[in-house]
Amino acid sequence: MSLDEHVIPHSSDDIEGAGYFYSTTENKSILGMSLIMMHYYDAGKEYPVFFKYYRKKDELAKWHKEEEFREKNEIARDLIERMCALPNAPSTFLMDSYFMTKENVKILKKHGKHYVSRPKRNWIATYLHKR
Repeated sequence: MSLDEHVIPHSSDDIEGAGYFYSTTENKSILGMSLIMMHYYDAGKEYPVFFKYYRKKDELAKWHKEEEFREKNEIARDLIERMCALPNAPSTFLMDSYFMTKENVKILKKHGKHYVSRPKRNWIATYLHKR
């Protein structure tokens, strides 16, 4: 399973859920909708399994729905729990560094799942005062 955020371009900010999100594809902020999604991958196929829209606080305030706000990782934990509850759920989860939090890993460990994360950037380490 892969857990990732997708920004779907949109043409109007007068629709609920639309706002400005950073797109790694465009390498800038674009008007769109943010989708937290779980994909199933294997050697021959890929398809989406679960998804949930992420809405920013300011966008929700515009529609007087501030009480509906949920953090991205809170949405991710719900998706992980739903996936792990399925019979024969995949045993390995792939997520980027944003979703690699202690709380998310605790859920995966609780269900006996494995996880892989890719770093967000090349890290520079110091050892014995040398880079």
